Amino acid sequence: CCHNFNHSLGNVAEQRLREIWDGAAAESLRTALAADDYSLGCRGCEAQVAIEGRATSIPARFDVHAGHLTDDPASRRWPRLAEFNLSNACNLQCIQCNGDLSSSIRAKREGRAPLPKPYGDQFFEDLAEFLPHLTRAQFAGGEPFMAPENYRVWELLAEVAPTCEVVVVTNATQWNRRVEDILERVPMSFAFSIDGITKETYEAVRVDADFEETFANVERYRDYAARVGTQVAMNHCLMVQNHHEFADYLLWADQRGIPVNVSVVRQPGHCSIARLPVAELREVLARLEAQDPVVRPQLTLNAHVWERELARIRDWAEAGAVVDDPTSEFGGAAYNVMSFRRSGSGPHDEQAARADLLPLAHDGVVHELTIGPDDRVSASSPSLVVLLGDEADQLVGGSVQGLQGLSTATFGTMLDHEVLHQDDDRIDAVVTYRHAVLRLTTLALRNEQGWADEAKILLAVQQLDRPVPAQR
Repeated sequence: CCHNFNHSLGNVAEQRLREIWDGAAAESLRTALAADDYSLGCRGCEAQVAIEGRATSIPARFDVHAGHLTDDPASRRWPRLAEFNLSNACNLQCIQCNGDLSSSIRAKREGRAPLPKPYGDQFFEDLAEFLPHLTRAQFAGGEPFMAPENYRVWELLAEVAPTCEVVVVTNATQWNRRVEDILERVPMSFAFSIDGITKETYEAVRVDADFEETFANVERYRDYAARVGTQVAMNHCLMVQNHHEFADYLLWADQRGIPVNVSVVRQPGHCSIARLPVAELREVLARLEAQDPVVRPQLTLNAHVWERELARIRDWAEAGAVVDDPTSEFGGAAYNVMSFRRSGSGPHDEQAARADLLPLAHDGVVHELTIGPDDRVSASSPSLVVLLGDEADQLVGGSVQGLQGLSTATFGTMLDHEVLHQDDDRIDAVVTYRHAVLRLTTLALRNEQGWADEAKILLAVQQLDRPVPAQR
């Protein structure tokens, strides 16, 4: 499942696919879930089932493909549903996304080295044995129509599993001869990832996209789906930057008979409606509720979507504080600074964290930044100017991503990022650049009620192989 980042079943670069599927890690997860034990990386689904019920939850999507399972181990020999996230190749830099999911963001915004490409010929040869048993295959990750790995799977499906249902989560920016050719070989359904219904909003969120071109492609995909008898849907990230046209978005989709799926954005903080200051959150609610008498009677197919999201925002506003969503384990890369649970009993001892870092600092200095609830830097230590140059003074007031950009400018391309430890109140990481190795400890700064409205980043330079920038 693409939502489980914590319980790895194996590594395709080191193991055969059959070995992974039949392995102890996979069997332990199956055994746990059969007993409704969600502890192996599935807490988000556990919370969703408890809150919304099983019928509308993510697990329900898998239930419909599990009718063949019995107590006989042989029934588990082949999967019926597969989700392919084989590449982060993507042409867009969406503001709510990160470099684990977009190669453009990874290269241009984050300055990190490309992800490795672990899928060799052996993987696809092994996969061919599994594909005939699938009833559904879903493709996501980056922009699927840009990933050569996906085309290899589609070619295999055309040969060995022509009746398998294929669904592609696409940003709808790609329509070319290669796409047309594979669509004629493999019938596909589509979920369009679109976060605005006007040119201004759409292009502000989906950076590097062209509004007119994308929506022209949506019509091409819709015409194709109508011709071959497949389905289309729209995926929408409802957030601070686009909530003002949520009603128009649903009405547009309704008029075209397109169902809408809404994702709750938690990261980055400046995009999250749930993490707005309470007064601003209530303003958002008031604007949506003012539209309700006009919008609700016009909606049919997506009426429940409007009602559900309005109720969700109402619950956040009535809580009177930033709400911790127990389903937030569904997403978020490890390097997002404010990835802490919103409530807890911490924080960790800052003095102890400093003591841990100090022996690792080659210059004997532990630098620091304070991050506000919108993931913006609210304070930094003067020592950062010595380390990163005068531009470090400009970090305050900007996004925490500015630290990563400035570090890349100072130390060269980011080569690796490894989380050494993570719990509800502390993240320890080591970041390797071309000319330096940094150790980072991020601490949740909780108020008296336990809300993590701020975080503190402690930074030590463990290794440096070139001079720091001169101050101007």
